Amino acid sequence: MKIRFFFTACFLVVFCTLNAQKVGTWTTYLACYTTTSVAETENFVYAVADGTLYRYGKDDKSINKVYSTQTGLNDTDIKIIRYNPSLKKLLVVYRNGNIDMMDEDDNITNIPSIKNSSIIQDKTVNFIYFDGNTAYLAAGFGIWVYQMDKGDAVGTYLNTSSYGVCIRNEFIYASTPTGIQKGSVNANLRDPANWATVNTNSSDFKSYNIRELYLFNNMVCFRADSSGVYYLDENDKIHTMRSDKNLIGMKLESDYLIPFTSATAYFYKSLANPVEKMLTAINDISSLKNNGNFWVASGGNGILGVKRTTENQYDIFASGSTVEGPKRNLDAYMTVHNGKLLITGGGRWENRYGNAGTLMVYEDGKWFNFDERKVNNKVGTCRDYTSVAVDPNDENHYFVSTFGEGILEFKNNEFVQQYSHKNSPLQSALPKSSSVGNYVRVGSVTYDKSGNLWMTNCSVDKGILKLTSDGTWDSSFSFPGVRNADLVDKILITSKGHKWVNVPRSTPGILIFDDDKNYNFVSTLSSGSSGTSIRSNVCLSMAEDLNGTIWIGTSQGPVYCSSPSNAIDRPDALTFSHIILQDDNDENYVFLESEQINAIAVDGGNRKWLGTSGSGVYVISEDGKETIHHFTAENSDLYSNTIQSIAINHQTGEVFIGTDKGLISYQSESTEASESYSDVYAYPNPVRPDFDNQVVITGLMANSNVKITDLSGNLIYQGKSAGGQMVWDCRNRSGNRVATGIYLVLSSTEKAKESVVAKIAVVK
Repeated sequence: MKIRFFFTACFLVVFCTLNAQKVGTWTTYLACYTTTSVAETENFVYAVADGTLYRYGKDDKSINKVYSTQTGLNDTDIKIIRYNPSLKKLLVVYRNGNIDMMDEDDNITNIPSIKNSSIIQDKTVNFIYFDGNTAYLAAGFGIWVYQMDKGDAVGTYLNTSSYGVCIRNEFIYASTPTGIQKGSVNANLRDPANWATVNTNSSDFKSYNIRELYLFNNMVCFRADSSGVYYLDENDKIHTMRSDKNLIGMKLESDYLIPFTSATAYFYKSLANPVEKMLTAINDISSLKNNGNFWVASGGNGILGVKRTTENQYDIFASGSTVEGPKRNLDAYMTVHNGKLLITGGGRWENRYGNAGTLMVYEDGKWFNFDERKVNNKVGTCRDYTSVAVDPNDENHYFVSTFGEGILEFKNNEFVQQYSHKNSPLQSALPKSSSVGNYVRVGSVTYDKSGNLWMTNCSVDKGILKLTSDGTWDSSFSFPGVRNADLVDKILITSKGHKWVNVPRSTPGILIFDDDKNYNFVSTLSSGSSGTSIRSNVCLSMAEDLNGTIWIGTSQGPVYCSSPSNAIDRPDALTFSHIILQDDNDENYVFLESEQINAIAVDGGNRKWLGTSGSGVYVISEDGKETIHHFTAENSDLYSNTIQSIAINHQTGEVFIGTDKGLISYQSESTEASESYSDVYAYPNPVRPDFDNQVVITGLMANSNVKITDLSGNLIYQGKSAGGQMVWDCRNRSGNRVATGIYLVLSSTEKAKESVVAKIAVVK
């Protein structure tokens, strides 16, 4: 028995040391699935997928790095990348106008001029043209000129939207909503009077549809949306190169002009017919050297290296498949079930957003992304997956709500069937419409402890339905407040078995009911005798804490209900309260009264994680009186201050935060508490000199009083657990690092006597 215990303890130490994320650190989970932009450099091929930059090594033939703000980038959501071979620099341009300039050694220089401008409204960069060391950026506000070698912004030209730019002889050409503009490089191009409109009137295309411009065979070649490719001769007269309504882009690479559709690239060596074509999925193409090799951004196929072998024949010689991770940066809803994170990406408010059907699962460090095409091929296009519920009797059995196509059932990662108005009591919001099938709007689904599936049905007379564990439908739940409401949102099932349903639109409020159909619709959140009226009844999120208190995120701050048991039997005694704090002048104020609370989650220490619409994440104490953390995009690794969802893995303490720019997590110091001290351990253990002294003691009971002593019983440190976990920095009460030795962890609660629960070896 002793040998077995020693082996188990050693295994736990090694496992936790190798796999545990350090408390207080962030982990990026950005989508890197659909590759849209590519740029070849001397030794690497850089690509952008879903706004994320990654790198393929030509030598090791693998994706060897994924970039983020944690690796040196200065922003998120990349729109375009281009490589300047003259300076051997890569320009990384973000959708908000921010720019990073980097080399192959990952030396990064930030150029925030466009992003930080208070004058520029549309900061979208559409096109990049290099003339030696100078970059010309065609953007929503005009043409921005930047000398890359000197780090100087030359100026802004045109002051109107621009989609493409190039230089021929002494003139700059730019495509704009009014057609092609032309100006002499020797003139003051900041003056609009020094620009002239090139006559591009043609029956073949619309002037406002002109996009990319390139100097090819000394002609200004351009692509017009839904038309084809044309060029301006030396007298600026228009000639047709290729009529093709399906073209989506055009590049000039290795002396080839390459217009392309989503499936075919055409290679021009001259203004005549293309010398050849290549068939492959294509969003972008790049080639640094004229050696017949091309690199293709190939959507879900990642990046492909293709080489011409014979006429019209290109073989794939390299492939950088997409990086494992979430399929999309859509995370409107998240839940964790037994350590498994499930995410849906649908959106809705007054109407549906039209987001692609998105269901993603993360477990044991691996991602599984459901292929919505398999669903669409069987039942038609299904979009806006709004929530997911895991069967308590089968963790591989899911039900997914959609805001238009009813409910989808999955088992063992395969689609099973669809439930709609045709085969269930679910109703359509437009029962008399010919498009009734696209209006079966389900706000959310959730399971109760008995294995019954509950759901909300929007814009219909019976807004609550139940599918029992034996497969029987019950649609007899018809309540005022949710009847015909256009958005009946989430169902929170409390520890008492009551169902709380937030209705944020129509007649806002909260429906509370039990299995016997007793109910109370709360349209006004009463503050009772507290003296502070509740600012808003627009309820967007809900959670029950470990004491049974219900926390509600409203459009004007968090609200809590400490008497939820009164909701049905004694509705007059049901009261809600804001968090009231005092300012420096001892004046009372309502905490976060100007913030919309989109998400609430409760961790193992009974602390509340509040996701706001514009101020990031607040972590508050059990009673809400203390702010423990306030994470923003400015003071942390958060991508954005707009938070959409929060879910906590109580086994590990990892807090998943869904922002409008994608998913990120924070390793919290709190985990779910244990019922005894039988599985307490500390990691890393031993603590070596090269470690930064953070030791996590986990497996504790709730509200444990933890003491660290030396072998002689001298008290070194004392603290309280956050749920089932506490962090010790290997320092004594004077703040000095402790000496080499063995230290004892003693713990106790009101229900458990003090005892030694773990030992920690420290090497100084």
